[in-house]
Amino acid sequence: AARGEDSVPTQAGGGADAAVELLAAIESDEEFELQWRTFDQIYPGSEALWVARVNRCIKNKAFGLAVELIDSHDFGEDLDELVLLTKADLLYNARATERAGEIFDRLIENYPERRDIRINYAKRLFAEGLLTKVHALLAPIRDDFSEGLKGPSLWDNVHALHGLLGRLDAWRVAVVQ
Repeated sequence: AARGEDSVPTQAGGGADAAVELLAAIESDEEFELQWRTFDQIYPGSEALWVARVNRCIKNKAFGLAVELIDSHDFGEDLDELVLLTKADLLYNARATERAGEIFDRLIENYPERRDIRINYAKRLFAEGLLTKVHALLAPIRDDFSEGLKGPSLWDNVHALHGLLGRLDAWRVAVVQ
């Protein structure tokens, strides 16, 4: 059943963020679309609502539609190039990993001091098993991690696995010869 007017969040009642929470709870795609359009009229141009729509496409494995939405969206990178991090994240989730990687690489080149960008990208690559690339990505910032953060453990794991695989590869070559 469609949600009634009394459940529509208003500016005073949580705004677009509350609308996004309500959208996330909707199971029916038809109801989601109906509610999304309603919220889009109430909160025109809301980035959070737009991201909710893209994430819904990704959840439904409608990756092509998700990429179309991403490509047609003005992220405002003319004003702040760092908003491209959102674009890279969404593209990665929509399985456009090569395009996302190009954006991550550009952001890392332009903002080498931003550990968060490197760690975000490294976690994605690590999940794909691209250990050598993750190692190269984290090596320049390995000494910059603060204690108690997840970064050091990620680096420790990557470095240990990279070293282990290097030793195994060397052992394999020695055995074959």
